[in-house]
Amino acid sequence: MKRILDLALNDLLQLFSDYKILLFFVAMPIAFTFFMGIALRGTAQPQDPRLALGWVNQDPAGLISQQLYEMLSDSQAVRLVELDASKADEQVRSGDVAGALIVPEGYSANALAGQPAQLTLVADPFTTTGQSLQQVLRTPITQLLSSL
Repeated sequence: MKRILDLALNDLLQLFSDYKILLFFVAMPIAFTFFMGIALRGTAQPQDPRLALGWVNQDPAGLISQQLYEMLSDSQAVRLVELDASKADEQVRSGDVAGALIVPEGYSANALAGQPAQLTLVADPFTTTGQSLQQVLRTPITQLLSSL
């Protein structure tokens, strides 16, 4: 055991006898860490992982549409982005939003009266994003309409 310690001590003395070796053991890792920190600084900012869902509300005074907006705003899966109805299709096609949910005029009145009330989801149903949006929206919409 003493022989191993003597060999290790001898190697350490040889390593640290020259200042250039000390430079590589101490200064180079610090410089490398500093430069890599600068180079990777822009990628360290977390992005919002939620799906961007366009929100087109043509029933702004409706109670049901307001409650739906509040439920979706609190969602951990989607992030609402208010859109103009004329630009919804275009922004979905361009990829600015994953999909657009259009609340038609009179939606709340029809839902409260027990008449058919239909929301429109503009998304590609054959993509995983479109299918994810359908699944994510199914739960809050069902909860809201079943509470009526």
